[in-house]
Amino acid sequence: MPKPVRELLRLVHVEQIDVKAIKREDWEVVEYLKAQEPELFKSLKKSARSKGKKAA
Repeated sequence: MPKPVRELLRLVHVEQIDVKAIKREDWEVVEYLKAQEPELFKSLKKSARSKGKKAA
């Protein structure tokens, strides 16, 4: 199975992400943060994960 297909399946079925809700600008922001502000990206990712765990 090609990696992009495998990743899409993982996002939908494992991560439970509604891919219809993701917009190109969302990805652009993520890519910008990863490239230009990696520490901020890591911090935001950590905060989002901990918030998700609290909601569960």
